[in-house]
Order: sequence, then C-alpha cells, then structure tokens
Amino acid sequence: MDRLDRFDLAYAKFCERVVTYAVGGLMLLAVLAVTTNVLGRYLFRQPIMGLYHYIGFMLVPMTFWSFAFGWYKRGTFVTVNILPTRLKGKAQWVNQFLIFLLVAILFGGAMLWGSAAATWIAYTTDQVTGSIGFLSPTWPWKLTMVIGMVMFDIRISLDIIQMVRKREIIPFFRA
Repeated sequence: MDRLDRFDLAYAKFCERVVTYAVGGLMLLAVLAVTTNVLGRYLFRQPIMGLYHYIGFMLVPMTFWSFAFGWYKRGTFVTVNILPTRLKGKAQWVNQFLIFLLVAILFGGAMLWGSAAATWIAYTTDQVTGSIGFLSPTWPWKLTMVIGMVMFDIRISLDIIQMVRKREIIPFFRA
C-alpha cells in the first residue's frame, strides 16, 4: 500500500467519521429546534423567530458535505447502468473514466467555481439577510458549500487518479 492508497483510505475514514457526525449533529440540532418551535408555538404562543430561515441555512452543509461520502459509497446515488453493463474490458474502463471526468468537471468544478464566487460576492458586499428581525451575514453558510465541493472534488480526483494508476474499474458499490 503506497502513500496515495493510505491517503485515500484516511480521507474515506475522515468523510465517514467526521463529516457524517457533523451532518448528523446538524440534523439533530434542526429537529430539536423545530420541535422546540412547535412546542413554543402551540403551548406558549411564542414561536422562535427566524428559525425556519436558519433551518434553510443548515440544509446547505447537510447537503453539500454529504456529497463526498455519497460519492465514496456509490450506492447512494440513483444510476442508470444500461450502457456500462453492456460494455466489456477496456471500453467499460473508458466509459467509467469519461463519466468520472465529466462529473468532476461539470459538477465538481462548476459547483466549486459558482459557490466560491457566490461566497466571495456575499463576503465583499457584506450581504446579509434581514427577514428574521435582525441582520445575519450569508457568507458563512455559502462557505459551507465551498467546503463541501472541495471535499467532493478531492474524493472524485482520488478515484480518477486510482483508475489511471491501476488501470482497473472502481467497483460501483463499496461496502
């Protein structure tokens, strides 16, 4: 096992342990906040102002931080395997390589570029949201999207490098 394989394994463990616990913690926080809001609204006639706004912000890291781990696990995405199952040998490898490359460029690259640009614009223009009674900056939440896309780009780049180095197809379902 060389250094790249060890880094690949360490990164997979990082995504599995740290990122999934962070996303799970955010999800738990969102559920507890909504439950508190419902109880406050119906029992005390006092809802938590701006809660749904922050729940919407919390959905950004929950979604984008999950991409890297979802790509690693593979079985979490809906796929259509009509062409890959009919191809054999080198044609199947080329097909998978081109798909990985397209996903890396079109999804990973474009989303990273767009989210980084949106974060920079929000930061430099002091973009805030004021619909919840007080001003709240939007750039920290947009930055979580950039972090998630960087994690995804690292994951898919490792897969592409491993494909080229080993000249083998990466199994679609990982345990």
